Amino acid sequence: MAEDAVNAAIKSGKLSPSNGCITSNLRLIGGDGWEPALFTVLAQQYVRMKKSHGKIVSGVMDAAAAKHFVSCIWNLSRTSSHHSSG
Repeated sequence: MAEDAVNAAIKSGKLSPSNGCITSNLRLIGGDGWEPALFTVLAQQYVRMKKSHGKIVSGVMDAAAAKHFVSCIWNLSRTSSHHSSG
């Protein structure tokens, strides 16, 4: 998405950049500490309460949900995992 915006600006401004796009290597604000396997840490550490056979029991976060959560909002996932473990 950022590369598309930069390319549109280059085209609109009739610019001639001296190098290729670097946006794929830029980290977004809040991205410090993120890595592809981080969702496994969240899934293992986050404990939620669920109802099973009429009883309230603890359960783990689904791996697919953890993967989505971490990839979309890393800062909040980090905050949530700290609150759930302490």
